[in-house]
Amino acid sequence: MDVAVRSSATAEDLPGASFAGQQETYLNIRGERAPLDACRRCYTSLFTDRAISYRQAKGIDHSKVALSVGVRRMVRSDLGGAGVMFTIDTETGFDKSVLINAAWGLGENVVQGKVDPDEYEVFKPLLSEPSLLPIVGKKLGGKGLKMIYANDGGHPTKNVPTSKTERAAFVLSDKEILILSRWACVIEQHYEVMAQNGIRRGEAGLKIYVMCEIPSNVILAKAFAQRFDGFSIGSNDLTQLTLGVDRDSADLAEPFDEQDDAVKWMIQSVIAKAHEAGAHVGLCGQAPSDHPEFSAFLVECGIDSYR
Repeated sequence: MDVAVRSSATAEDLPGASFAGQQETYLNIRGERAPLDACRRCYTSLFTDRAISYRQAKGIDHSKVALSVGVRRMVRSDLGGAGVMFTIDTETGFDKSVLINAAWGLGENVVQGKVDPDEYEVFKPLLSEPSLLPIVGKKLGGKGLKMIYANDGGHPTKNVPTSKTERAAFVLSDKEILILSRWACVIEQHYEVMAQNGIRRGEAGLKIYVMCEIPSNVILAKAFAQRFDGFSIGSNDLTQLTLGVDRDSADLAEPFDEQDDAVKWMIQSVIAKAHEAGAHVGLCGQAPSDHPEFSAFLVECGIDSYR
């Protein structure tokens, strides 16, 4: 199965600073070990010369920036188009518009600004009127390149020139623009934590996949606690996520430490946010059984149960 390994840093798209594309994203990752290696490279991209220099220029404390990595099945946007959608005009701040940028191929070219995409603007208040066509702006972009899958193991994707027909055509039809815009409004209305933030979308055959981002690009435990009755923390999965090492790999077993300070910090944070919301929180995993001192730590943190 092909997967996309995406980095999401907590400092992305703050007022007065845009960090989109600063950290690495890897597409068309295949095999058993390749996703784990891509995750590590995503984490290290937080400290490239470019990322450090930009944070320094914006006066952002390096120690206050965190990064999470999401691994998702690849969307075959290379067979169609992809882009970025916002429930706000990103230049003016006008919150009655849906703004969509789209180009042929995978969406990474749009995110990194490597192509001149199509741009569509929709007036949100009129989307509820089925007899109207509230598309107030359509700009045909140059779309000179498109990113597609590559067969080279060292280079999983490649950019190829678009055809004259592709450059002359809009990526999205009016019907698709309205469908996506209505979906954006539904998401905005029902999930306050996702309101007025970018929504990436890709197309695979007749299916449309929507991926949502919030300002920190991480749905915080505090936000989850408002919607769920409780938390279940997996010590094994959490350690792999935090440290980027796999206990099941003999080569990496030694650095796998469920009692690492970083893992403990995450557990403490989740427990605190859950208790603030009055939610139950439990831990599932072998660590409490193998390490009595870890059990004592969990009790001190106020965990409700573990198994």
